[in-house]
Amino acid sequence: MNIVILHGRLTADPTMRQSNSGKAIAGFSVAVDGYKDKDGNKQTDFIRCTAFGQTAEFMSRYFTKGKEIAVEGSLHPSDYTDDKGVKHFSYQVNVNRVHFCGSKSDNQQQSAQHFDTVPQSGQQNGLPNGLSVDDFDEIISDGDSIPF
Repeated sequence: MNIVILHGRLTADPTMRQSNSGKAIAGFSVAVDGYKDKDGNKQTDFIRCTAFGQTAEFMSRYFTKGKEIAVEGSLHPSDYTDDKGVKHFSYQVNVNRVHFCGSKSDNQQQSAQHFDTVPQSGQQNGLPNGLSVDDFDEIISDGDSIPF
């Protein structure tokens, strides 16, 4: 099984480009709190990620540097040989799904977007036709309990 789930913050705005076939591709990096070293200092891992198609478009529209994010995907190795003939290896996560994380104030611009995928065709702002954000009540939680 090749499943990766990351939770962290974007280190920069996603970079968008198009494949030769016109498919959207978003590249980004997620800073993930890692382990504590032998001196007790917290280490951070910076994980390269790539999203494709509608997920890439969704990323570029709603996520910016510093935003808290959770991603699901699979780990893919890559390698290249540099000018000196040295082979380099690296890994990246090919993203299948993205999730907003953090408080509502952190994601004020995305308050209508609490979905793990991009809007389906015929939908606006990720909501089914005929619905708006005003049709929903805000659930206020004390943070310690689940509201259902």
